Amino acid sequence: MKKILLLVAAAAVTAVSCNKNRVDIWVDNSPIIEFKDPRFQNALIELSSMYGDYTYSDGKKTYIQFKDMNGDGKVSEMEASRVEYLDLSGYKIRNLDELTYFTSLKVLYCQNNDVSRINVTQNTALTELNCMNNKLTDLDVSKNTSLTTLNCRYNSLTSLNVGGCASLSDMVCEGNSISVLSLDGCPGLTDLNCSDNMITSLDVSGCPDLKTLNCSDNRITRLDVSHNKYLSSLSCSGNPLEKILIYEYFSLPESFVYGSEFSDIIEFVMWD
Repeated sequence: MKKILLLVAAAAVTAVSCNKNRVDIWVDNSPIIEFKDPRFQNALIELSSMYGDYTYSDGKKTYIQFKDMNGDGKVSEMEASRVEYLDLSGYKIRNLDELTYFTSLKVLYCQNNDVSRINVTQNTALTELNCMNNKLTDLDVSKNTSLTTLNCRYNSLTSLNVGGCASLSDMVCEGNSISVLSLDGCPGLTDLNCSDNMITSLDVSGCPDLKTLNCSDNRITRLDVSHNKYLSSLSCSGNPLEKILIYEYFSLPESFVYGSEFSDIIEFVMWD
């Protein structure tokens, strides 16, 4: 009788042990991620149940998206590491610290949440980031050298670091509290909207391919776009402007150059 009881007890311990292992380590032999904000994990599992397969196509490219491969309602490090596309918009998420596990991530939409900080330094493959309408106070994407599109409008940003983002072509940081915006190392920028901030000086001379610029509603007194030969759209109202320098053979509409409120403060510059 004692032998039978001992065998039953041993079997029970083994079952508990195996069950515990299934919680901590999935069949891919990688640890289960512990999320600080359950909304992040819940969003992933909900999205997984909505996806028909592992891929998402935007019509131009196809990406691997998150899929709960064994249906356990958890996320393993291996599952996270293969994800290339995440749309977490509108889930009221407050913490996204576990993005560091998503090392293959290329596209991240996390707009319309309650996030106060976001760390994407480990997401070096990132090409597109939309984090608009959150509670961010600073954002550093200087490590994301493959980034082409950034939308961080309508936050509370006082600091934005895009230095070294050589691939960045489209950036919107409208509606923040940025006073200094450095575009050093962003030679590929073609479209910039930095309106409704506190910027006092804006240097776009290092962005020779810039085509559209909206810097309205800032504190800029002198604007030099003479190095931007291809600039075809400029919005700069709502600034205490005293002088605007443009390239002599400008691409801007003549109505802006000769028939706008800025005509009297425009000066032409000729570069060799």
